[in-house]
Amino acid sequence: MAKRYGIVFCIFCVISLILIGELICRDASEEGYPEERQRESDFVYGEIIAIDGASNSFVVKYFNYDTMDDRTVEIRLGDETEWEDVTGIMALHVGDWIGSHYYISDDGTNVADSVRLEKEIVIEGT
Repeated sequence: MAKRYGIVFCIFCVISLILIGELICRDASEEGYPEERQRESDFVYGEIIAIDGASNSFVVKYFNYDTMDDRTVEIRLGDETEWEDVTGIMALHVGDWIGSHYYISDDGTNVADSVRLEKEIVIEGT
């Protein structure tokens, strides 16, 4: 009889631990990170072909390896856009090569999380 109670108690403990784990995971996923950390982002590397200072955006031409053709994407700069090797949109020029992590905002525009200017490597003697 005591053996039966021991088995029932062990089963109860295992089920309790599973349910507690589920609740902890559910709470962590609901309140975990701010929304901007949960959003899906993308990356583009390519050449700037247009800059629009008025709308605070630029257009990048890149090669799409899935479709094997050139594509373009317009990227808007946000208040929290981080810059690497460039001070801002006014320092960018058509023809510059950049790498940018961006996300699609609620209104459907692509907003840059970060923009990095890719510097040209100059080899002496060439």
